[in-house]
Amino acid sequence: ISLYHFEKEGTLQSIIHQLKYDGITSLGVELGRKLGEKLRDESAGVHVDGIIPVPLHPTKLRERGYNQSEYIARGICQVAGIPVNTNVLKRHKYTSSQTQLTAVERKENVGDAFTLRKRARAEVEGKTFLIVDDVITTGATIEACAEVLMENGASRAFAGSVALADHSELP
Repeated sequence: ISLYHFEKEGTLQSIIHQLKYDGITSLGVELGRKLGEKLRDESAGVHVDGIIPVPLHPTKLRERGYNQSEYIARGICQVAGIPVNTNVLKRHKYTSSQTQLTAVERKENVGDAFTLRKRARAEVEGKTFLIVDDVITTGATIEACAEVLMENGASRAFAGSVALADHSELP
């Protein structure tokens, strides 16, 4: 589920950049609230046990100081009442920015970047998760996260994002 269509050089790109790079985390919470409303309104009957923001590598987290996807997840939680779980997945491989990569390169870049945190298997088994990112372009990052969850016993995984980009904008 996504809120908007992402267009390069558009207003939404500016908002996402303010969230990601300028520290305006309140934008993430507000966008998350809107995403939570859409999820609540359009997903009647679908039970989600937890929200997992796409994790940042520890180095990137130190550089940025926060995970923008976590703020989006917090906004969803405020509206939908689904708990945010940041202790399930970890990003153990540092990956370069994917903005200049093709779809195939993106998949290779994040393919083995995520693992399950120690002792998290019990939190995953039989559960359904919403994996949240700011923008989904090819889906490679969300797919890599979902694969780890499913390999460790999750029953289902859904994707949620502020925006969905058009593949035609890839290099």
